[in-house]
Amino acid sequence: MLDLAFIRSNPDAVKEAARLKNNNIDIDYLLEVDRQVTTLQRQVEEARARQNQVSKLIPKVGKDKEQREALIAEGKHLAEQIKSMEPQLNALLEERQQLLYLVPNIPDPAAPVGKDENDNVPIKYWGTIPTFDFEPHDHYALMQELDMVDIERGVKIAGARSYILKNDAARLELALMNFALDRMAPVKSRLQACTRMKSSNSRICPCASWLFAPVSGARLVPMARIHAASFASINLTR
Repeated sequence: MLDLAFIRSNPDAVKEAARLKNNNIDIDYLLEVDRQVTTLQRQVEEARARQNQVSKLIPKVGKDKEQREALIAEGKHLAEQIKSMEPQLNALLEERQQLLYLVPNIPDPAAPVGKDENDNVPIKYWGTIPTFDFEPHDHYALMQELDMVDIERGVKIAGARSYILKNDAARLELALMNFALDRMAPVKSRLQACTRMKSSNSRICPCASWLFAPVSGARLVPMARIHAASFASINLTR
């Protein structure tokens, strides 16, 4: 995720990065929200500072009833003012954070520009592209013919892009897991993550699409990459 200070200092570069990546994020709107956050934060901080000042002045006025009542009234007014501003500030902070998750990184100048994968530029070719005297089937057709997948039931159970592996496909997946377990150090984590881990995963899992129902201040996660990326991003010191 790009640093907010970088976006403030280089809005044109960030806009160009968004254009090159076909990202419709409105950088001007993000910066406007950021300005609103900064302004409201300053107002809240100033009101709190004055509130603390008033609290310290009240015991010092002694028997001056008029001044005491004026300070108490001002303190109440400041408290109400802060109470009304804080929800607005929190909403703006959340909106700004959600917009930041959508801002793309700056692409390498050498990277080719294109609308989709059809514009990718091959770096290297090797081998010979095979030719067939028949029309080859794709993996979906082959797996259906071999009774290795059930997409219809998978979609009904878990929604679009879901599937159920069967028979040899399920065995193959388990074999790959065992292959990895035999050669790598196993790591087992709970199926939840603190929401602050979202920032370190915003590129591989944009926004909140990977966050499910709250569980004790955390969120359930559907894939190992959340923990893998978070695990690698945390430095522990003794």
